[in-house]
Amino acid sequence: MARPPGGIHALALAVVFLLAFLVEWLSHYRLTRDGWPRAASGLLRTAMHAVRVQLAYLLMLAVMSSDPGVLIVAIAGHAVGFLLCSGAVFGRPGVTSATSRP
Repeated sequence: MARPPGGIHALALAVVFLLAFLVEWLSHYRLTRDGWPRAASGLLRTAMHAVRVQLAYLLMLAVMSSDPGVLIVAIAGHAVGFLLCSGAVFGRPGVTSATSRP
């Protein structure tokens, strides 16, 4: 199967990167705060989990396209998303680095 024109392929790779980044962001973002009603917090967290799983499945389908560029970009999006959202770079409280362990 022929590869689509360069501009469309580059756009598809950018969308895959952003999709992978978004999956990582949703994995690390805490939407609810202390003091929220338990039922509302549970419903919101459930909805966010459902959205994250749906996006992860879409990403999996994109990777299954047998285009090595899509796989590389998806891995890069996950890596950058983890790096920026996990607290490893900006030092969120509760995140320990390898050098700060006893």
